[in-house]
Amino acid sequence: NLWILKTYPSSDSTSGPLWHSTDGGETWTNLRVGLVSDSMNQLTYTSLEMRASGFGCLTGSIYTPTSTYDSTRTVVLMTTNSGVSWTQNDFIREDYSTIVPISDSTWVLLGNSRPNTNPNSSKSIERRTSDLGATWKFSPAFGADSFSYQHFYASTYVPRLNTILAT
Repeated sequence: NLWILKTYPSSDSTSGPLWHSTDGGETWTNLRVGLVSDSMNQLTYTSLEMRASGFGCLTGSIYTPTSTYDSTRTVVLMTTNSGVSWTQNDFIREDYSTIVPISDSTWVLLGNSRPNTNPNSSKSIERRTSDLGATWKFSPAFGADSFSYQHFYASTYVPRLNTILAT
């Protein structure tokens, strides 16, 4: 299975951001996940992780142009059937660019908070689910030592050590 995520989807509803191939890239199927950009909102997809079992997670940001900084929210979409259908969660003033799949049901999001008053004072944060995205537990990624002004750009999960490494 091969997957391609198009970061900036087209503004029409004819093509979605996710493409899937089951024959080594000879043919591709476009999966419309139900979100597209329009004239009022700007949507950017940031991360995709798919497991061989068909479980997957996709993150993106929706920005509605206003005079306040609160107009950005993260969209987290979960699938259990290789992208045929998705469930959605929105997180206001949070950016998640890193997805760590620990098992089919357990996933970790790493990212940054976006405070109301000062967008430059963000902190590294984490959300974790163990029920396929039905609920997401929030915590500072490193407790009281959460890093200000930092973003997680890459990560990996080391199952043998039950450890997430993030940069």
